[in-house]
Order: sequence, then structure tokens, then C-alpha cells
Amino acid sequence: MRPPPRQIFQVLRRLGSAIMARAPRSGRPLAVSLTMIVRDEEKSLPRCLASVRGLFDEIIIVDTGSTDRTKDIARWFGAKVFDFEWIDDFAAARNAALDHATGDYAFWLDADDVISHADRKKLEDLLHNPPHPGAAYVFSLVLDHPNGLTKPPGGQIRLFPRIPEVR
Repeated sequence: MRPPPRQIFQVLRRLGSAIMARAPRSGRPLAVSLTMIVRDEEKSLPRCLASVRGLFDEIIIVDTGSTDRTKDIARWFGAKVFDFEWIDDFAAARNAALDHATGDYAFWLDADDVISHADRKKLEDLLHNPPHPGAAYVFSLVLDHPNGLTKPPGGQIRLFPRIPEVR
């Protein structure tokens, strides 16, 4: 069972500055931006961001109208948060997140995605030693649902070169 929202900040405070750690760019050939679109995700966002802490050079969050503590939680994890008026178009919101990203590559997550320990290790290895620069990569992630963690079959392209002219 997940803690109530007021307890989330107590947990985050206990974790202290370790939560704020970012991946050092040194030793890695490419900068990678994590991009996310969110709305009212205070319950799932902490687990998602904790699962990827330290992996990316920056975290870009596009918020489409949260009325809870989603933006505060994202900032606690060191994210740059941008407001985007929801126009019933996920592609427009994702493109807005990509517009704010500065990395050579972008990696996208939904707030209910969680990177398992084993998948995190694979992703770290890939980010430090990309076998095919310029290629896009498919990942299958664990989803954090109220009835537990699940891993759907298949995967999606999650890591790709950030090319401003391509949307």
C-alpha cells in the first residue's frame, strides 16, 4: 500500500540530498534528458523518479494542469517543471517536453512507469556505451498500478536522439 500524500514529503525529506543526485556527464558520450508529461501524479511520481534517480542529465516535466503536489514532488527530485495547457493531445504535450529538453538523447516515462533494478543496470550500461549512436531503443518497463507492479508484454521506443526538427 502506498503512503498517503502527506507522508510522501516526510519520506523525501529523510532521503535528503541523495534524491537530488544527477548523473555526472563525465565518462558518458551523450547527454540524456528524461522527459515526462504529468497531471495529478503525486501518488506514483515519487516511485517513478526514485527508480531513475541519477541516470539522466536533466529531468523535464511538462505538467498539464495538476491540482495536487505533483509539481512540488517533481522539483524535489531536481526536475525542471513547465506548465502546458492540456489540449487533448498527448503528442503535443510530449513535443512540448522535447522542446524544453537539452540532451543529445531523450528518454520518456509515464508517472506510473518504474525501472526495475535489472533494467536500470542495462540502461546504465547502454547510456555509458551506446552501441549504435543515432539509434533509438525499445524498452519494456514495469507499471506501478494500484493492484501491484506489472510488466506488460512488448515494449516501446523510449530512448531516441533528440532532433528538434523531428516530432
